[in-house]
Amino acid sequence: VAITAHGAGEEVYSEIRRRGLRLVDTTCTIVRRAQQTAAKLVDEGYFVIVYGEADHPEVKGILSWTAGKGIATLTPEVELPEEARKMGIIAQTTKKPELFARFAQALAERYTGKLGEIRIVDTTCPETGRRYQAARELAAKVDLLVVVGSRTSANTRKLAETCRETGVPTHHIESAGELEPGWLAGVDLVGVTAGASTPDDVIAAVVDVLHRFGDMKDGSRDRG
Repeated sequence: VAITAHGAGEEVYSEIRRRGLRLVDTTCTIVRRAQQTAAKLVDEGYFVIVYGEADHPEVKGILSWTAGKGIATLTPEVELPEEARKMGIIAQTTKKPELFARFAQALAERYTGKLGEIRIVDTTCPETGRRYQAARELAAKVDLLVVVGSRTSANTRKLAETCRETGVPTHHIESAGELEPGWLAGVDLVGVTAGASTPDDVIAAVVDVLHRFGDMKDGSRDRG
């Protein structure tokens, strides 16, 4: 049985052990840390709030380690169960650190004085944060951005969103076959960035096609 990078719930591991099956666990170490943090908070009496998308596989996995004492939300306007006395706030690992910090602060302020203790643990992925920052820096140097990666990947969608927020025209594609020569009209420099799970050969193919489009444009300009 193989577990993907998004991780799985505690009940999955229990069932694998019960059946004596061979396990190949490829859970991302950062996701594993988030799962362990959630379980530890519950053990210490905290009700866990996960800043993330409730239907995301990673978030479902994290919540399964809370023994029913946790919920996922993207808004601080969330109601805790009456029996909650302490609140622990963590995040889906692919969320932007600055958005998590804003969310956690708003949620903590909302419940200050109403709970015995509030604890915030930043479980966002440092590499994801660096990737967002690198995309912003790249955007300052180019005329067009191409983001490569699956449209179902929360990480890659957020990366594309970060690029668009810079104001630089941005295209999110899954493969080189989606590139269009017309995108390069009036463009001198193109920046390429990719989601964490995008294979290197897919990125290389995109770069290769962009180079060919650039050569075609230069050839047309010379003939003109």
